[in-house]
Amino acid sequence: MRFSKLVLPMLSVGVATAQKCSNGFPGIEKSGACCVSDCGTCGGSGCSSREPGLTGDDCCTKNILKQGVPCSVTGHAPCFLDGDSTPSKSTPTESDGFVYQGCFNDKPEPNRLFSYVTTMDDMTTVLCANECKGYAFFGLQWGRECWCGTSDDYDKRGRVDDDSCDFQCSGDAEEICGGFYKMQIYAFEGSSSPSLTSPSSTAGGSFTCDGILKGDVCCSAGCGTCGGTGCSQRPGLTDSDCCIGKIEESGPLCSVTGKAPCFVDGDSSAPKNTSPIPSPTPKTSSSPTPRSATPTPPTPAPSGCDKKATVQIDKDTAYFKSGGCATLTDLYNAQDGKGPLWVLDSNDNKVDGAGGSAKPTGRWLLTSNLKIEDDATLFVEGKDRGGDCDVLRIESTGSKYWEIFGHGGNMYFEGTKVTSWDTSKGKEREYKKNEGRSFIRCITQYDDNYSCSGGSNKDMGTCRMDIIDSTMGNMGYDASESYGLTWKVRGLCKDLSNLKLFDKRNVYGDIKNSDIYGMYYGMYSYGHEGGVWTNNKMHDNVQYGFDPHDDSDNLVSIIASKRCNNVEIYDNEVYGGGQAGIFLHRSSDNAKVYDNYIHDNDDAGIAFLESFDADIYDNRIVNCKYGIRLSLGSGDNDITNNTFDDISKYGLYTYKGSDSPDVSNGRPKGNKFEGNTVSNTKVGVLGKEGDGNIFKNNVFRNVDTFEFDKSKDTEWTGNSLGGGCLDRGKDFTKGSDNIPDC
Repeated sequence: MRFSKLVLPMLSVGVATAQKCSNGFPGIEKSGACCVSDCGTCGGSGCSSREPGLTGDDCCTKNILKQGVPCSVTGHAPCFLDGDSTPSKSTPTESDGFVYQGCFNDKPEPNRLFSYVTTMDDMTTVLCANECKGYAFFGLQWGRECWCGTSDDYDKRGRVDDDSCDFQCSGDAEEICGGFYKMQIYAFEGSSSPSLTSPSSTAGGSFTCDGILKGDVCCSAGCGTCGGTGCSQRPGLTDSDCCIGKIEESGPLCSVTGKAPCFVDGDSSAPKNTSPIPSPTPKTSSSPTPRSATPTPPTPAPSGCDKKATVQIDKDTAYFKSGGCATLTDLYNAQDGKGPLWVLDSNDNKVDGAGGSAKPTGRWLLTSNLKIEDDATLFVEGKDRGGDCDVLRIESTGSKYWEIFGHGGNMYFEGTKVTSWDTSKGKEREYKKNEGRSFIRCITQYDDNYSCSGGSNKDMGTCRMDIIDSTMGNMGYDASESYGLTWKVRGLCKDLSNLKLFDKRNVYGDIKNSDIYGMYYGMYSYGHEGGVWTNNKMHDNVQYGFDPHDDSDNLVSIIASKRCNNVEIYDNEVYGGGQAGIFLHRSSDNAKVYDNYIHDNDDAGIAFLESFDADIYDNRIVNCKYGIRLSLGSGDNDITNNTFDDISKYGLYTYKGSDSPDVSNGRPKGNKFEGNTVSNTKVGVLGKEGDGNIFKNNVFRNVDTFEFDKSKDTEWTGNSLGGGCLDRGKDFTKGSDNIPDC
């Protein structure tokens, strides 16, 4: 499924007045701030050092809002839009039969505030209210999610300031629809004792859904959501329990079965969704609408924890099994005083009674493997997040190193720090070639009954791992699944004969607001679905004598490898890598990569290899070998409004490469490069071995040449050449602008 695209207005150098804020002042508007036109983008990565000679006070929305100087006073940008010049974002307090309750903390699964969720690209408060008719409460989150619930304990994680709910509604930018794990909650009037459905009676009879109702379909209660992504693989359930289409197709009638799963028929009347209440029409203008930074809807998550996981301790491995929740304290309380989990003091030394009798301090040392299986969920959370782990050290010496392994289980890290720990030296273990280090991996394993090399012979279940507000450091080495932080689906045949594997199982999880350093790979994923990687610092992941030209695939900062679809990577700083800063590899399709600052990498800022349908925008790439490179048939990608500066070889680069293609003919095709700025590089564009690629309205500054070699039907229009000339032959389509020959 392709994301809908919203493209930022194109800028023309020297024509700043072409851009205006909503009050009519020349400038660029974002989130109530009117930035100076020359900023190129209002806010975003690198806004504090935009060229030429601009500062954060000119270009950063936070600076401008903090200054608090209204446009009505200054009469020009930069300023804060006030008065009638900026429509105010509204949070309805009472309307259409519902009352605003406040903004409340939420967190990933398990135990979301509400149980039913749907997503809409045109979400508004009224649309969500309409979707949740028959429930007692509804909530909005992420700008486009609508949650429905019956329980009034939605304040269990605390109410926060209304300003914490700050995501614009996807269907109306003047409304707020929650925030980052912040739910904006409303109560329907007169719903003191709600139920999932309100049974209605007709001549044909009545029916009460004992599960989860959506439309005319009553799914099993354990599904969590009726329909939606991953409905065929909910823990312990099948598509016949949870998938709307399957239940409608098989036709078990509620009037016959009397229980879920079933289809509500004429003899079993049940409430149906009412017709949508008309919602405000999103504003339109002559310029394209800026894209919002609303994350991808959350991927399927661990099932709810209504019990404790079972603890099992063997010689070299501790286990959490049998579903339920687990913490490190649960492991500590189950051991016999001899580890494998030890209490540390503030200097990372074991305290007296560290193996079982000492009071936990929030700092731990793990001296064995730890496996999470059978859909159990391990929570590793800082004490200020209500957890028991501020720091977790994993023993890692020259002779011993351990892993945390989610194998059909789940891991959730929040507000914590996890590192390797060399107990012989009292410090984190840095990478040394040909030596192992501790690592963390999240593995989904599925047996699809294929007999082939590389296939799986066991079914362990699905894994999810989230890393939120955390620090992860100095882990991993050069071995399969041992790179530091790994998400992977096992079971793909080496001859690729069972690609449908990825239609059945994926691996899941987000990385947000975290610092990741000293890894073999910064992170590695294979078969990942729908991850959001945002606001992270990813750095120094190549150390100690690596040659970036030798086994260079192992020197990447962020790599989405092989069918990692719908990932979203934004607001990260990525630097110090031996190869690409961000790499979309082998059918990692429908990605969104934006607002990242990528610098000082030995290869490309961003790289593609046979990946498709991505949106790459508003990134700043500085001091890399290539600005962006697309190879091996990568196609239909949109690269818009990025800045590339101090690129040592090629700014924009397409080529076939030497790898064997899986799903294409190897020639990059149908990619669009629009509105980008490329500065201070010898070759502005090397378009090699491509078909039908488009270069439109880009600005080149201080470049020498443009080269097109063995390419066909290239479109070149509206580009500012910056003194560059054509060094090789061209094959432009009819109507393309000319480039002067060198």
